[in-house]
Amino acid sequence: MSNINPELKPFVLRKFAQSKNYPPINWSLNDLPKWLKNDIIQLRIASMKHEMGKIIFEKMCLTVNLEAEQFIQWLKGEYSIPYDEEEEILSSTHWAYYDYKPAADNFVKEFTEALSFDKLGINGKFSDETVWIGSPGAYTPCHYDSYGYNLHLQLKGTKRWILFPPETDLSPSRIPYEESTIYSLFDIIGGQLPSNGKQQQAYCTYLNEGDLLFIPPKWWHSVLCSEGDERCGGIFSVNKWFPLESDEEERKKECIVGCLASLIDRENENSIENQEEQFLHLDSIISEVLQIQQTKNQPINKKPRIENEKEEFGEKQMYEFYNKYKSVAEQISPMSFNELKNEISNKKFMVFKSEIKDTVIDDGKMRLIIPPEINELPYTENIRKLLNAFTHESTLENVLKLMQDEI
Repeated sequence: MSNINPELKPFVLRKFAQSKNYPPINWSLNDLPKWLKNDIIQLRIASMKHEMGKIIFEKMCLTVNLEAEQFIQWLKGEYSIPYDEEEEILSSTHWAYYDYKPAADNFVKEFTEALSFDKLGINGKFSDETVWIGSPGAYTPCHYDSYGYNLHLQLKGTKRWILFPPETDLSPSRIPYEESTIYSLFDIIGGQLPSNGKQQQAYCTYLNEGDLLFIPPKWWHSVLCSEGDERCGGIFSVNKWFPLESDEEERKKECIVGCLASLIDRENENSIENQEEQFLHLDSIISEVLQIQQTKNQPINKKPRIENEKEEFGEKQMYEFYNKYKSVAEQISPMSFNELKNEISNKKFMVFKSEIKDTVIDDGKMRLIIPPEINELPYTENIRKLLNAFTHESTLENVLKLMQDEI
């Protein structure tokens, strides 16, 4: 990956929120209903039993709509979600995640303002903090982000972070497609790692209440909600992405990826004629994707926004933060892949062979449980390989160079 400083390493600032008298560190998740704009929240839920080698992406989860108070009771083990006549969804058998929620869109103004990283002395031009609330076992599949760098602050409970340097070969994939997110095809949560990783290193750390993690640009990360807080059993954190000058170049790459992903969308695979028509209209598709990528309602927190900002934002701000805190931060010790496997083996998941149920409960007003959109990755293996080859970082860089040479 180009333009990445190999000297940048992730680090942790222990008890950072407490040292800055950050108000949310004293909050209780019991007050979640008071924070929200709406009474109903949408969770993604999956079994605590983990099928080895099967990564549970967002579309593979059950979608459950609950009142915020019911979610808190569920975290405490005081409420069960009816699934079918024989099974209930319990916090002891399933995990739930209210994740990737922009604070400004989902929470009241007072809550959003209190969460601002400005109160940590970390200034940003945009108020776009993102909230994550989960139960033990909830996880985000291993991936890296195209845009910017990331600061993640733990407020309640504990999260385990496994990070890999950008150059680590973790089989990058754009399936399932998500704008600005490159997934790994290795089941890191299940302990699946490259067999040729003898000389490669990983970084593992646990964030406790008040800890702040610095994630450098394009570092792979696999994140697991580990232990809930004592009062209600939940894990609560907030993060913020900060833009870099290189985001503009990444935006161009994302436009190309969006075009290619649109060409193999399942909704457009009804007939050969339909596929041929897509290629005949490739120019209009590209124009459309370019326009959508710039104007669509994508999460504001991951938009590339450096182009109109002042000099103090971007790489200059990142290095100022890095140099200011590096000497007082906890440096995460690298470990071998074998050491990492031993660490992961302490997980609470059980390995099993999946049995998918599609039962839906309907309360007459809103579907309580919505079945997974997919149970496995879409498309044939050959199509996935083709898309991943064409959307590989090195391929995109060559495409952009060739396009620029044409001008």
